Amino acid sequence: MKTKLCLICGIIFSMVSCEHHLYYVPDNFPKETFFSYLPYEQGQEVLFCNQIDTIRLTVYNVEKSYLRGERTCDCGVENALASVELLNDTMGCNIVCQSLDRTIFSISLYDQSKRISQEGGNEILLDEYSHRLNNQSDEIFNQFVEDIVMLNGAIVKQNIGLVSFMDKYGTEWTLME
Repeated sequence: MKTKLCLICGIIFSMVSCEHHLYYVPDNFPKETFFSYLPYEQGQEVLFCNQIDTIRLTVYNVEKSYLRGERTCDCGVENALASVELLNDTMGCNIVCQSLDRTIFSISLYDQSKRISQEGGNEILLDEYSHRLNNQSDEIFNQFVEDIVMLNGAIVKQNIGLVSFMDKYGTEWTLME
């Protein structure tokens, strides 16, 4: 009897020990689809044009991270983040794509001109898209569609990135392919 009790306690302990990874959520997050919204590589050059001018922006600070929190730690349930800066001497933008705890999916576009001219300057929100669910659900993945159209008309497309946007002066820029 004592041996059976020790064996049962050992099994229970191994199931809840720090070495046994139990996760808050299933492992079905569509990482490839999520990260396809910002498919840029460090140093890549991207051309945008309007009716008069063309700008060449260089890709900097590419960041991609995914965290699936374990029950054995104090981490969040599940978070994914992708961000990139597109800059030249006079213009810059920062694009941030995030999915938080299977309740929020958002993409934001910021002007970074102040950061270029003055380190530590504030970013100006140019456009955003956000979808929020009341409860955690895989349904948030239904928002990972091919084209994301933000509130002011900026478009981010899977496997391409930023396709068009309006800068802080109201000038519309379109990706040159």
